[in-house]
Formats: sequence, structure tokens, C-alpha cells
Amino acid sequence: MENERERTRVLEERLQQELENERTAAAERTRLLEKLQRELEHEREAAIERTRILEERLQRELGNERAAAAERTGLLEKKLQRVEHEREAAMERTRVLDKRLQRESEIAQTTASRNEALEKKIFKLQEFVSKNYLATLPP
Repeated sequence: MENERERTRVLEERLQQELENERTAAAERTRLLEKLQRELEHEREAAIERTRILEERLQRELGNERAAAAERTGLLEKKLQRVEHEREAAMERTRVLDKRLQRESEIAQTTASRNEALEKKIFKLQEFVSKNYLATLPP
């Protein structure tokens, strides 16, 4: 009887430690995911700012080049294409970052759901162990 109580106590302590370890790991994963989300948001903002700057630069260059001589038209078209490629590349980077941010957010939500389910299972197991332990006690 004393051995069974000791085993129950040890099992409860082990479960409690496992729960604490899982909570700590979940908190660390959440912290890392939040950090990644912040980094992705900063990268996205930087990409948007680069796009805005490129668009402003494009507008300035177009305005300046319209006043230039007709022989520079070929050079202007090449420059415009390069700037458009940079803009498209920046927009593509923004799109990729948005998708990555969405995936990381989904991972964070999945992790939170799994952690919640684990906590419920551990709680039920603790209730089960407690009930069985109480049932073994003499009246």
C-alpha cells in the first residue's frame, strides 16, 4: 500500500515535471515564432519601403527623361526595365515574406492548439491518478 502511494506520488511528480517541461518548451517555441514574425514583419516593411523608394525614383527618372533629347529614348527604356525588374523583385520578396509570415502564424496556432490539448490530457490523467489513488485509501 505504501509502495503504491509512493509510486503514485512519483508518477504525479513525473507528470508535473513533464507538464512543466512541455510548457517551458512551448513558451520557447512561441517566443521564437513571435521573434520570427517580428523579423518577417520588419523585412516586409523594409521591402515595402524599398518598393516605395523605387517607385518614387522611377517617377523622378521618368519626369527628368521626358525633357531629355529623343536620342536618349533607348537608354530610358533600358533603365525603366531595370527599375521595373527591381520593383517586381521587391514585390515578389514581399509576397514571399507574406506567405512565410502566414505559415509561421499557422505553425504558432497549431502549436498552441497542440499544447492546449496536451494540457487537457495531462489534467485528465492527473484526475484519473488522483481518483484511483483516493479509491485505494482505506475509508
